[in-house]
Amino acid sequence: MNFIDIQTLKALNIKPILEAIKTSSELGRIHRKNFKPYKPGHEEALREDYDRIKIFITAAKEDNSFLMLLQSYLEKLNNITGLIASLAKGRDRLEIDELYEIKYFVFYYERIRALLSKYVIETPSLVKLDYIYKAMDPDESDSPVFYIGKGFSEQFNLLKKRRVEVLGKIESLEKDLLRQARQKIGLNSLETKVVISRSDSKLLEKFNSSSFYLLSAENFANLTYTLRQTNDISLQKKEAEELRQIIDQEQQKISTELTKYIAVRKQKLRQSLDLIGQLDFLAAKAVFSIKNNCITPNIITSSDSKDELYILKDTVNLNVKKNLTAEGIRYQPVDIIIKDKVNVLSGANMSGKSTILDSIGQMMYLTAHAIPLPCSEAHVSLVDFIYCNRQSTEDYAYHQDLSSFAREILSINNALNTNYGKGLFLLDEFAKGTNPSEGTAFFAGILDYFASGCERPKEDIVIAATHFDIAGLVENYAALYRVGGISSTNFKTISSVFNSKADLLARVKELHKYMDYQLYKIDSEELPPQAAILIADILGMNRDIIDKVKDKLPAIKRDKQNNRRKK
Repeated sequence: MNFIDIQTLKALNIKPILEAIKTSSELGRIHRKNFKPYKPGHEEALREDYDRIKIFITAAKEDNSFLMLLQSYLEKLNNITGLIASLAKGRDRLEIDELYEIKYFVFYYERIRALLSKYVIETPSLVKLDYIYKAMDPDESDSPVFYIGKGFSEQFNLLKKRRVEVLGKIESLEKDLLRQARQKIGLNSLETKVVISRSDSKLLEKFNSSSFYLLSAENFANLTYTLRQTNDISLQKKEAEELRQIIDQEQQKISTELTKYIAVRKQKLRQSLDLIGQLDFLAAKAVFSIKNNCITPNIITSSDSKDELYILKDTVNLNVKKNLTAEGIRYQPVDIIIKDKVNVLSGANMSGKSTILDSIGQMMYLTAHAIPLPCSEAHVSLVDFIYCNRQSTEDYAYHQDLSSFAREILSINNALNTNYGKGLFLLDEFAKGTNPSEGTAFFAGILDYFASGCERPKEDIVIAATHFDIAGLVENYAALYRVGGISSTNFKTISSVFNSKADLLARVKELHKYMDYQLYKIDSEELPPQAAILIADILGMNRDIIDKVKDKLPAIKRDKQNNRRKK
């Protein structure tokens, strides 16, 4: 059973929020990808995770450079999982570049451990690797760069110095020989290797008669000559090669001994990788929290209250806020208080019903992943999975021959049959794709199903938004809510500022300005708000069409009332 399926993840627009939580290292990205959401029964572990984030946030508020410095260190940590795995398989010697990787990791790992110690942060408790670093840096260079110096072997250091001297002598002898060759042949541009065209007979004759160059290669067009080596140069090169072989042997010996030392401690290194992944994700969540003015929620269980309880005050839908801000429109935070198993939201078009569903889903997803919430106060309980019925054609590409209603039925039926435990069902205008009479019946029927328990666990929570008139169908068990929307008074205010030339953006901005997006508890006697005509008028719908709609509405209302009396 998945905590959330791809369809719901898309429907709730969670991906952009997750992309804003940026880990700094590959280890952090791996940990984040493999992070398992907290589910009912693991509330205490989740509280501890949130407590860790609080510690980082507190340190960052005391010193605003703390998280920046921490993330700069985390960025430098390479993933040495493969090297540790090779040691676990019995590899007896690492190459110099591989030892370099390990030292580089340990160097910045210890920098991080020292930084956390400075702020008295012990979570996650990083294992010590300073002894590995000291073993790899006997010269006390205090550098992430690995090299074999005199601290490893005085003999090795002397051999390297001697070879450098020999190579320098060879270079000096070759320069002197080349200078003599240039003078003898009469060409100041000569190098140790010269390519001559076969057609240049005069130059060829000079080189063939010279004791300074030997013919080393030829083809149909050119001949290649190489500076002849003197006995002294040959002897020096022989010594240089012998020294290289001895140095290689000594280097392999040192590498083997160092590899054995590290291999014995491979478990500590492996443990450090996991801890860095956790730390990176914690730091990223702390940065996200500070940037978006988030809080850590109070995690409640069913034993805390007789009823399930979701309290989200001043809730911010980060995606909607970002889009509105870009348009110069003020975002209105919303209070969401849910105390019942079955809940129905009504409201006018564009009043924000879908946004409220998205916000609830986003908050529950973030909570399950121990991510701070963009609100001022939160009391939430965990769920085993989240489902939203909203869908796009691409989600059911292999069922393109089906109607939207048919696809919706397949989707929710699959969710009911494959998910177990306590679910959060977010139903956005369920059954709107069929005729209003049957759609209303389907909507009320599925709420009855959840209210009665049936085959589902009684812990399921359903929050459903609808335009259907469900008066008399679900009030005995469902909590009814209405999104404030726009009042007639505000409509008159908006209408007074428009003329026929007002553009769409101006109309939308004015609509947002006077729209009330708050959620209000209502009783069964309050009819669902009907503001479609108001909204259409504000958005500039053709006035003749508006008038004809108004003419039709009374007759439609009378028919509905008559049908109710007959029932």
